[in-house]
Amino acid sequence: MSLPKKKVQIPRSLRALEKQSRKWYATVNKARIGSTDAEHLRWLLAFAQRTPDEFFKLSKRQREALEAELRLFAEGTEAHEGARPPSPSLRAMMGMAADVRHGIHGLVGRSGWGIDIRGPFNINVLGYGMERGYDGDLRTRVLLTAADLLEREGFPPLRSPRVRRCARIACQKLFVAVRRQIYCSGRCSLLERTRKFRSGLSKEEMSRRRHEWYKRRVAKHQGEQIARHVRRRKEK
Repeated sequence: MSLPKKKVQIPRSLRALEKQSRKWYATVNKARIGSTDAEHLRWLLAFAQRTPDEFFKLSKRQREALEAELRLFAEGTEAHEGARPPSPSLRAMMGMAADVRHGIHGLVGRSGWGIDIRGPFNINVLGYGMERGYDGDLRTRVLLTAADLLEREGFPPLRSPRVRRCARIACQKLFVAVRRQIYCSGRCSLLERTRKFRSGLSKEEMSRRRHEWYKRRVAKHQGEQIARHVRRRKEK
């Protein structure tokens, strides 16, 4: 004789806690991608330039958070509410980042960006303008949102592009420029200025400057008397 199955009742306190937890995570994800176009653009560049190692090191919760960020970023292109599409795999998210990165490099290099739209793309004319919507996979919605954002904020008409590649040859990182900024960070600016300065010095001058720097360091840590006995190798 089998016993009748009883439906497990979830206490209201647990339901409220789960609802509060979801709301908290939604707030955190919105804070990560930002609320303005400039903040969205910085988030997009950071996502596009993630390395494969960074993707593979993500925990399960971090992957879920990244998926939520992608859905929040692309929510403006969703045409109709309906069944939620399946979650993208890790490799699918890596592919999205690679597609966005390739497209931005194409725009920076003036070669353009072609997007393969997989599904219907709807444009509706409203009283205040046009409204675009897309019913389909998350990848295409992310790419379309990225293209619209880059048009508005990254490459605005009649203005200098805000999305640039770092002028340091060894870096080439994409970044959001402020005014006439050409390096992605102060570190890259310092390294490039140091490289240019050293390239104009002879080997003898470079050796002399290094020796003077070493003497100052010895004097600071061991005293002036010891520093006076420091000699260059050629003088020994």
